[in-house]
Amino acid sequence: MPSNSLDLLLETLSEDMSPEMASLLADPAVHADCVVYLDTLFSSLSDLLLSSLPPSMSDTGTTQETHKTIVEEIAELSSKQRSLEARLKECTVSKSLAIVESSVNLFTFYEGFQTKFDNKMGTLQTEIKAVKSQKWKQPVPESKLMNVDSTINILNNLPLLTDLLELPSLIKICIKQGNYLEALEINLFIKRLLIRFSSSEARNSHISILHKIQRQVALELNEMMLGLLNLLSNDLKQSSLVKTMGILAKLQPFLNSATHNELKVIYFNARINFIMKEFSYLQPLLKTKTIQNLEKYLKRSIEIVREYGYSTIATYQGIFPNSDDSVYVHNFLQTVLTALLHILVAELPVMLVASPAPGHSSGSTTDAKTLKDGLLLQLYYCLLSLSRVGGQSFQFMFVNGLVDREIMEEEEWAAVEEKVNKNRVFK
Repeated sequence: MPSNSLDLLLETLSEDMSPEMASLLADPAVHADCVVYLDTLFSSLSDLLLSSLPPSMSDTGTTQETHKTIVEEIAELSSKQRSLEARLKECTVSKSLAIVESSVNLFTFYEGFQTKFDNKMGTLQTEIKAVKSQKWKQPVPESKLMNVDSTINILNNLPLLTDLLELPSLIKICIKQGNYLEALEINLFIKRLLIRFSSSEARNSHISILHKIQRQVALELNEMMLGLLNLLSNDLKQSSLVKTMGILAKLQPFLNSATHNELKVIYFNARINFIMKEFSYLQPLLKTKTIQNLEKYLKRSIEIVREYGYSTIATYQGIFPNSDDSVYVHNFLQTVLTALLHILVAELPVMLVASPAPGHSSGSTTDAKTLKDGLLLQLYYCLLSLSRVGGQSFQFMFVNGLVDREIMEEEEWAAVEEKVNKNRVFK
């Protein structure tokens, strides 16, 4: 590298040095040594500094191959770009007629809409100016003024009016999603609006719309009430029953009732229907009246009465804690237990003489008596459990019903009762 260039480079580098280091370059010997060092450095790195390839491509074995790969990629990308441009031109040309037709139709529609809109707005502005300036040749009819004011009022409150008209649809969505409390809140909001505008001066222009909205909302709430009443006849948990009854109590015709007697009757009737449906689901077991199927049928029937009878009364007492209407509980238990008694009278004698199912050992008198004692013990516990929440015992009804039909002897029931009392003593 020329010495003049090295001197210039050294002078440039000395500007960034500290004053002490820069003062050393004033010595000719030090200056000469620095020039020699820079010349040696540039001589050894000249190939690397003057190369147009990155440092990683300095190896002779891979430089040419990598360079070719980059070139190929550039060519491939360029080819794809030209292909996409050609396809875009072809698509534009093929769809040009549709684009032109769409543009013409859009322009025609826009011109027609703009013309009609300008005409309507001009007419409306003319009427408003005429009313304000009172330049009518004849007195303006009051109905005309009211129509203009009503139109202006509707335009000013169009977003709010749209929200109000969507309330019935919003309630329907809430009901479908199970958000019953939100639906009731919307209904209360509409009632508050009716109360507010019924006492205002502008009630004639507002109250009719609100009444229409309220009628639509009432229809949706009636559908919700029917759905909730159907839910009471299904297998619901206690929390779901309490929630459903709480929502029904806030609906018409139960809302203004102080005692909710109608709702109580509906609740017990729905639970009776549910228990009867559970009995009907066990009917397939009676198609083949083997001793095993009959035993399963009777045991499950007793368990249905014990489980759902107990939960029904416990839930009722939780919903109406201060209610003294024991007649509803008595009628419910009377109906359910009478149905259970009919099942026992009809199928228990058949079980005692039935043959076992294929693959089971033949039953004996001892086996039948054991099954009968087990059923009577289960029945005793069922009646005992229901008497705790029902406040009365129905043992007398079952003892008389089974003894009178010679299905059971009083000594057998006494033995079951003695066995239960003995277990209590031991506990």
